[in-house]
Amino acid sequence: MDVTERTFSSTADLAASPELFALVAQIRTSAPALTHLVKRVDELHQSGALDTLLDMTQVLQAAKVSMGDAMIHRMADLVRVLGEMVDVVTTCGLPEKLPAVVEAVGAARADAEADQSSLGVVGLVKALRQPETQFALKFVLALSRRLPEAAK
Repeated sequence: MDVTERTFSSTADLAASPELFALVAQIRTSAPALTHLVKRVDELHQSGALDTLLDMTQVLQAAKVSMGDAMIHRMADLVRVLGEMVDVVTTCGLPEKLPAVVEAVGAARADAEADQSSLGVVGLVKALRQPETQFALKFVLALSRRLPEAAK
Protein backbone atom coordinates (compact mmCIF):
# COMPACT_ATOMS: atom_id res chain seq x y z
CA MET A 1 0.00 0.00 0.00
CA ASP A 2 1.54 3.33 -1.01
CA VAL A 3 1.31 6.68 0.75
CA THR A 4 -1.69 7.87 -1.27
CA GLU A 5 -3.70 4.73 -0.52
CA ARG A 6 -2.88 4.93 3.19
CA THR A 7 -3.84 8.61 3.30
CA PHE A 8 -7.10 7.89 1.48
CA SER A 9 -7.84 4.95 3.77
CA SER A 10 -7.23 6.89 6.98
CA THR A 11 -9.28 9.83 5.66
CA ALA A 12 -12.15 7.49 4.79
CA ASP A 13 -11.97 5.94 8.29
CA LEU A 14 -12.07 9.39 9.86
CA ALA A 15 -14.98 10.49 7.64
CA ALA A 16 -16.97 7.41 8.66
CA SER A 17 -16.34 7.85 12.39
CA PRO A 18 -19.31 8.49 14.71
CA GLU A 19 -17.49 11.44 16.25
CA LEU A 20 -17.34 13.24 12.91
CA PHE A 21 -21.04 12.55 12.26
CA ALA A 22 -21.89 13.97 15.70
CA LEU A 23 -19.75 17.03 15.03
CA VAL A 24 -21.39 17.67 11.65
CA ALA A 25 -24.85 17.30 13.23
CA GLN A 26 -23.89 19.78 15.97
CA ILE A 27 -22.58 22.28 13.40
CA ARG A 28 -25.77 21.90 11.34
CA THR A 29 -27.90 22.55 14.45
CA SER A 30 -25.81 25.52 15.58
CA ALA A 31 -25.31 27.06 12.13
CA PRO A 32 -27.43 30.22 12.75
CA ALA A 33 -25.68 30.93 16.04
CA LEU A 34 -22.26 30.27 14.53
CA THR A 35 -23.04 32.56 11.59
CA HIS A 36 -24.11 35.31 14.01
CA LEU A 37 -20.97 34.76 16.10
CA VAL A 38 -18.68 35.01 13.07
CA LYS A 39 -20.40 38.24 11.98
CA ARG A 40 -20.00 39.74 15.46
CA VAL A 41 -16.32 38.76 15.68
CA ASP A 42 -15.78 40.30 12.24
CA GLU A 43 -17.52 43.53 13.39
CA LEU A 44 -15.31 43.63 16.48
CA HIS A 45 -12.24 43.07 14.31
CA GLN A 46 -13.23 45.76 11.77
CA SER A 47 -13.87 48.36 14.49
CA GLY A 48 -10.67 47.57 16.38
CA ALA A 49 -12.64 46.55 19.47
CA LEU A 50 -11.37 42.98 19.25
CA ASP A 51 -7.77 44.15 19.61
CA THR A 52 -8.80 46.37 22.53
CA LEU A 53 -10.55 43.45 24.22
CA LEU A 54 -7.52 41.24 23.75
CA ASP A 55 -5.21 43.97 25.08
CA MET A 56 -7.44 44.45 28.14
CA THR A 57 -7.41 40.70 28.72
CA GLN A 58 -3.62 40.70 28.69
CA VAL A 59 -3.51 43.61 31.17
CA LEU A 60 -5.97 41.86 33.49
CA GLN A 61 -3.96 38.65 33.26
CA ALA A 62 -0.75 40.51 34.11
CA ALA A 63 -2.47 42.19 37.07
CA LYS A 64 -3.76 38.82 38.26
CA VAL A 65 -0.31 37.26 38.04
CA SER A 66 1.41 40.21 39.76
CA MET A 67 -1.03 40.35 42.69
CA GLY A 68 0.49 38.74 45.69
CA ASP A 69 -1.19 37.49 48.83
CA ALA A 70 -0.22 40.63 50.75
CA MET A 71 -1.86 42.87 48.15
CA ILE A 72 -5.03 40.80 48.20
CA HIS A 73 -5.11 40.98 52.02
CA ARG A 74 -4.65 44.77 51.91
CA MET A 75 -7.48 45.09 49.40
CA ALA A 76 -9.70 42.88 51.56
CA ASP A 77 -8.87 45.03 54.60
CA LEU A 78 -9.72 48.15 52.62
CA VAL A 79 -13.07 46.69 51.59
CA ARG A 80 -13.73 45.69 55.22
CA VAL A 81 -12.89 49.20 56.50
CA LEU A 82 -15.08 50.80 53.83
CA GLY A 83 -17.92 48.49 54.85
CA GLU A 84 -17.46 49.48 58.48
CA MET A 85 -17.49 53.16 57.51
CA VAL A 86 -20.71 52.72 55.56
CA ASP A 87 -22.19 50.91 58.55
CA VAL A 88 -21.20 53.73 60.93
CA VAL A 89 -22.51 56.40 58.57
CA THR A 90 -25.87 54.68 58.15
CA THR A 91 -26.15 53.76 61.86
CA CYS A 92 -25.65 57.33 63.06
CA GLY A 93 -28.23 58.60 60.58
CA LEU A 94 -25.83 60.78 58.60
CA PRO A 95 -27.67 60.39 55.28
CA GLU A 96 -30.79 61.89 56.86
CA LYS A 97 -28.82 64.61 58.70
CA LEU A 98 -26.51 65.58 55.83
CA PRO A 99 -28.88 68.06 54.14
CA ALA A 100 -29.37 69.88 57.47
CA VAL A 101 -25.58 69.92 58.09
CA VAL A 102 -24.93 71.34 54.61
CA GLU A 103 -27.61 73.99 55.19
CA ALA A 104 -26.11 74.87 58.60
CA VAL A 105 -22.64 75.28 57.04
CA GLY A 106 -24.06 77.59 54.39
CA ALA A 107 -25.99 79.61 56.96
CA ALA A 108 -22.93 79.88 59.23
CA ARG A 109 -20.84 81.15 56.35
CA ALA A 110 -23.50 83.74 55.48
CA ASP A 111 -23.68 84.81 59.16
CA ALA A 112 -19.88 85.17 59.33
CA GLU A 113 -19.78 87.19 56.11
CA ALA A 114 -22.61 89.46 57.27
CA ASP A 115 -21.07 90.14 60.70
CA GLN A 116 -18.91 93.25 60.26
CA SER A 117 -17.83 93.45 63.90
CA SER A 118 -14.35 92.48 64.92
CA LEU A 119 -13.89 89.60 67.33
CA GLY A 120 -11.72 90.53 70.25
CA VAL A 121 -10.45 88.61 73.24
CA VAL A 122 -13.52 89.49 75.35
CA GLY A 123 -15.91 88.36 72.61
CA LEU A 124 -13.97 85.14 72.16
CA VAL A 125 -14.06 84.39 75.91
CA LYS A 126 -17.83 85.02 75.95
CA ALA A 127 -18.27 82.68 72.99
CA LEU A 128 -16.23 80.00 74.73
CA ARG A 129 -18.76 79.96 77.59
CA GLN A 130 -21.65 79.06 75.29
CA PRO A 131 -22.55 75.33 75.34
CA GLU A 132 -22.77 75.13 71.54
CA THR A 133 -19.26 76.57 71.17
CA GLN A 134 -17.86 74.21 73.80
CA PHE A 135 -19.43 71.20 72.11
CA ALA A 136 -18.11 72.29 68.69
CA LEU A 137 -14.59 72.76 70.08
CA LYS A 138 -14.67 69.40 71.87
CA PHE A 139 -15.82 67.75 68.65
CA VAL A 140 -13.07 69.37 66.57
CA LEU A 141 -10.42 68.42 69.14
CA ALA A 142 -11.64 64.81 69.37
CA LEU A 143 -11.71 64.58 65.58
CA SER A 144 -8.19 66.00 65.31
CA ARG A 145 -6.95 63.32 67.75
CA ARG A 146 -8.56 60.46 65.81
CA LEU A 147 -7.79 61.48 62.23
CA PRO A 148 -4.03 60.72 62.32
CA GLU A 149 -4.79 57.29 63.80
CA ALA A 150 -7.37 56.60 61.10
CA ALA A 151 -5.04 57.77 58.32
CA LYS A 152 -2.39 55.14 59.13
